[in-house]
Amino acid sequence: MVNLKSLIQALALGGKKPDTLSEILRLEELAADMRREIADSEAEIREISARRQELLLDDADDQLAEDEARAGTLRRNVERAELGRQRIGEELVEAKKAHRAARIAVHRADRDDIVRRLTAAMQAAVEVNREAMAWHDRVCSELGHHTINSEFSGAIAYPFLAGDFIEPFKANLAQMAGPPALAPRAAPKPKPAKRVVAAPAPAPRPVRPARAALPEQVPSGQVRVTVLRPGYETPSGEQLNTGDMADLPRDIGHAAAEAGAVEFVSQEAAA
Repeated sequence: MVNLKSLIQALALGGKKPDTLSEILRLEELAADMRREIADSEAEIREISARRQELLLDDADDQLAEDEARAGTLRRNVERAELGRQRIGEELVEAKKAHRAARIAVHRADRDDIVRRLTAAMQAAVEVNREAMAWHDRVCSELGHHTINSEFSGAIAYPFLAGDFIEPFKANLAQMAGPPALAPRAAPKPKPAKRVVAAPAPAPRPVRPARAALPEQVPSGQVRVTVLRPGYETPSGEQLNTGDMADLPRDIGHAAAEAGAVEFVSQEAAA
C-alpha cells in the first residue's frame, strides 16, 4: 500500500537539488513502483468485483463487508499512487532540466578552453608566418625573385598563410565563441558628409625592352633552348620569361635542361 506522506518525503530527499543523472534514475524507479502499485491494486479490485454477485446470493454478509472495506482501501491506494505519479513526473521534469543545464555548463567550459587554446595556437602560427614572409623577402632581395622558384621550390616559396587561412580561421573561432554580449545602445551620431575623392591615376606598368632577334643559325658551341620557368637568368644576366628562346653555351644548356629550366628547340641540339 502506498504511503503518500512517505513518498513526498522520499521525493524531497532532504532538500537536495536534483541535478545529477543518479537523481533522475531514482525518480524513474519511484515512478515504476507507483505503476506497479496501481496495477496490483486495480487487479485486486477486479477480483473483488468478480465474486461480489456470488457472495450476495450466498448471503455471505461478513465476507461482503470485508470485501467492500478492502475495495475502498484499494481505491484510495490507487488515488494516492496516481497523485504520487503526478508528483514524480513534475520532479522528473525539473531533474532533467537541471541535469541538462549542468551538462551544458560543462560542455561550454570545454568549448571555451578549446577556443582559448586554438586562438593561442593561431597567434603563434601568425608569428611564424611573419618569419616566413621575412625569409621570402630576404631571398628575393639578395638573390632575385627567380631564385625562389629555381632553388627553393616545394618549400615555402609562397608563404601566404596569413591571407589564405588566418582570417577565415579567426572567423571560425569567433563563431565557436558565440555571439558577443550586447553593449548598451548609444545615441546615434550624425553621419558626416561624404567626401568625394578622386581615384589616383594608375601607375604606369613597366614595359619590357624588346629582345634582339636570334640568328637563323645557332652559333658554334651553343644550343638553342626554350625557357620553361619565369625568371630564368642567362649567363649574360638577362632574365627570361616562360616561352622565350635563347642560345646558350652547350654545357650550360644541357645543365639547365637536366634541371628542368629549359628544353631544346630541336632533337639535334639535345644530342
